[in-house]
Amino acid sequence: MYSEFFKIIMLSNSIFIVLISLYLIFSKRNEPNDYPENFSKTYVIKPRKKISNS
Repeated sequence: MYSEFFKIIMLSNSIFIVLISLYLIFSKRNEPNDYPENFSKTYVIKPRKKISNS
């Protein structure tokens, strides 16, 4: 009983590792080769609409 449970956990971990690896490969492929000097990899999340408290 426990052996089947551990097999499922090991299989899910393996699948997770493969998916993360594929994500990293494809995300690196979409990056530009040269970055400008004033480029920074920070992202600012701004709200689309301003919320007024009235």
